[in-house]
Amino acid sequence: MNVKKRMVFGIIAAEVYKIAQRELLMGIIEQANKNGIDTAVISNIYNENCCDRELDFENIIYDLILSNKFDGLIMLSEPFSCEKLRKKIHEYLLKNSDIPIVIAGSSLTDFEIPNARLINTSDEKDMEDAVNHLIDEHGFTDIDLLTGYASIEVSHLRVKGYRNALQKHSIHFDERKVIYGDFWINSGQKLACEYIDGQRPWPQAVICSNDYMAFGLLDEFAERNIDVPNRLTVTGFDLSMERHNHTPLLTSYKRNWRQLGRDAVQILYEKITRNMDINFQPPKGNFVHGISCGCSVTKLKINDELKNLRIKSQYEQWSLLGNMEQKLTESRTLDEFIAAVGEYQFLVRFVQNIYICLYDDWYEYKSDLKSNQLTCRSIMPWLDTLKFSLSKNNLTDIFLYSENPAAYYFAPLVFKKRHFGYVVLKYDAPDSYDDVFRNWIKSVTNGLEFIRMKNDIRYLTQCHNLSATRDSLTALYNKNGLENARISLNESSSSDKKCYFVLLNVCLNSDEFADIDKNKKISSIIDVAEAVRQFSSNYESACGRTNDSFFSCYIKTSSASADFLTDSLKSILMQHKVYMENYGMDSFVCLAFECIGSQTYQDINDLCMKAYMQQIEFIRQKKLNNHYKKMLEIRNYIYLHPKEKFSTEEICKRYSFSPGYLRVTYKKCFGISFYQDCINCHISMAKALLCTTNLSIGEISEKCGYNDSKYFLRQFLSNTGVTPNQYRSRME
Repeated sequence: MNVKKRMVFGIIAAEVYKIAQRELLMGIIEQANKNGIDTAVISNIYNENCCDRELDFENIIYDLILSNKFDGLIMLSEPFSCEKLRKKIHEYLLKNSDIPIVIAGSSLTDFEIPNARLINTSDEKDMEDAVNHLIDEHGFTDIDLLTGYASIEVSHLRVKGYRNALQKHSIHFDERKVIYGDFWINSGQKLACEYIDGQRPWPQAVICSNDYMAFGLLDEFAERNIDVPNRLTVTGFDLSMERHNHTPLLTSYKRNWRQLGRDAVQILYEKITRNMDINFQPPKGNFVHGISCGCSVTKLKINDELKNLRIKSQYEQWSLLGNMEQKLTESRTLDEFIAAVGEYQFLVRFVQNIYICLYDDWYEYKSDLKSNQLTCRSIMPWLDTLKFSLSKNNLTDIFLYSENPAAYYFAPLVFKKRHFGYVVLKYDAPDSYDDVFRNWIKSVTNGLEFIRMKNDIRYLTQCHNLSATRDSLTALYNKNGLENARISLNESSSSDKKCYFVLLNVCLNSDEFADIDKNKKISSIIDVAEAVRQFSSNYESACGRTNDSFFSCYIKTSSASADFLTDSLKSILMQHKVYMENYGMDSFVCLAFECIGSQTYQDINDLCMKAYMQQIEFIRQKKLNNHYKKMLEIRNYIYLHPKEKFSTEEICKRYSFSPGYLRVTYKKCFGISFYQDCINCHISMAKALLCTTNLSIGEISEKCGYNDSKYFLRQFLSNTGVTPNQYRSRME
C-alpha cells in the first residue's frame, strides 16, 4: 500500500451525469490531476430535485462532507433546488468553514458561508455574447427573448445581457419583447402558439434562456409545419446534449463550465499552498452551431455528438437486455454477489476501478445501528480483490491505494431507509458516470437487499426445529439423531476400533458477559459447531448438539486416546475467533470417555456428569479470586493473538501491573505461569493446524510465530511429549 499523502479536494455535487455538472467536473478533475490532487466527488443518485421521503434517505451521502481529510471543498451549487437538502449541506459546510471553500455556480442564500469564495460564469455577459451573434452574424434587429421565472435573479441577469447587446448596436429595447417563462418545454410551446395564432407579432429570431424552452418552440413549430430557420430563427442557451432529439438541430450557447472548474481548483490550490486570493474573471462561452439559426454546422462536431449518443445508446441497451438483476438475486453469499457484480462492471462506462464498501453490520435491519467500520473490496476481476477495512470517517484513505492522483465518485448504497454503505468509482482521467449508472447501482442495492432478506430467512429457519433428527441451528444431529447415528456407526465400523464419547459444554460465561446478546450467542454456537466438524472429520464419527450449549461426539479410532481427543478439540476451538471473542477462555469444558458395550447416550452422559461437575467446580473456584476477571482479560488477549510473542514487561505496561504482581497473580488464577501459558497458546495453535490442515511443519511453525522451526520442534516436544508428526499421526 502506498502511504504517500496527496492533497484531497471534496466536490459536493448532484446531477453529475448532466452536461453542466459533467463539464464542471471535467475541468475540476483535469486541473486537480495536473496539480497532483485527489478529488472526492460526493453526490446523490436519484433525487437531485426531490425531497420525497422514499428517496430522501440517500442524502446520507452528504455526511461525508464532515470528513476531516479534505484540504478544500468545491460546492457545485446550481443543481440543489431542494430547500431541505440545501439547509442540511449548509450546516455541514459551516462545520468545515475552517478550510478553504469555493462555491461554483449561482449564488444561493442557503449557501452563504463565511470566507467561502463564490465564482460563476456571467449570465449577463454570456447572454450579451449570444445576442451579439444574432446581430453581428445574421443582421437581426428584431429579436425576442424567452427568459425564465420573473421571480429569480438569473432570469433578470439574462434580460440585462440581452438589453446590453441591443443598446451596443443602437437597437431600441422593448419590454414587450421579453417573455417570462418557467425554464421548461411548455413555455416554448405556449410562445410558439402565440406566434402562430397571431397573438404576438413574429420577430426575426427568438433566443431562449435555456434549451428546454427552445425545444418547446421547435416541437410546436414542427407539429404546425413552421419552417425553422426560414420563417423564424430559434437559439437556445446553456447547451443540453438532448438537442438531437428535436428538429431542426438547435443552435445553443455553451457556457464555459469546464474553465470554471479549472479556476475553482486553482483558487483553492493557491489559497492552500501560498495563502493567496487570486483574481477571477468569469470565463466566456461559445456558440455550438446547429441548423435552427441558419449557421453552418461542421460534420466533425455533429459526428462527435452522434458518436457519444451511439455509445450511450449501446450502454443503455446492454443495461436493458443484460441479466445483472437475475445474477445478483441468485447469489447466496456476499462473495458470490461481489463476483456477479464484477461480471457487470463494464456497464459503468470508462471507469478504472469500482469499490464496494459495506458496513460491517450492513445486513442489520435497523439503519441507526451502523458500525463505524466498513469492509471494502474492488469488484474488478483482474485487480486485487482482497478485503480491507476503512473507517466511515476516513473513506478517503482509499486514495492511498493509487500511485497517481485520480477522481473518486462516492455514491450511497441505500434501499429505502437501509444504508448498506458506498460505491466508490475511480477515474484516472477526467470523466464522470452517466445515467446508466443509476440503473446499475439500483440493481446492486436491490441485490444486497435480497442477500439481507435471505440471511433473515436463514436465521428464522435456523431458529425453528424443522427436523426430527437434526439441530436446526447447526445442522448437526440432535439428541435423537445422534443416538440413531451411534447405532449405525457401531454396525458399520471395524470391530478393532475403540469408541469414545466426547462431551463439550460451551458458553459458561454467558451470565457474566452482559454484552453478549442473542445474536452473538447464536453466531458463537454456529462457530463451535464448525470447530466440532473440523475435529470429527478426522475420524469415523457422529456429532450432535444435544442441548442449548452441549455438544456430543461418538468417535471411532484405533490410534487416538481420550486425552488426545480432548486436547485436540480444545485446541481447535481456541482458534475459532467468533466464539473466543465473545466468550474467551474458561468458558468451556471438554471431556472424553471410552464407551463400553451397548451403552445408550443417556447411560454415557450420566457417567460423564461426575467428572463434568468436578471441572465446573474447578472453574467456579478460580473465579472466586478477586483478580480473576482482570487476569482472564489478559489471558483472553493472549489466546486471541496466538501469532504474537508477549513479554511480561509488555503486558504489564498494557495493563498497568508490576511484573512481580502479574507473575504471582496469574499463576494463582490459572495454575500455570504467564510465560508457560504464552507457550501453550502457540502450541495450541500448532495442534489445531496439525489437526485441520495439510500444512508442512515449517509452514505451521511460521504461522505460529516461530522464526526458527528447530526451536518450534523443541518447544512442541517439551510441551506435548511427542513431535508434531507424531501428534498428527494419531488422527486417521
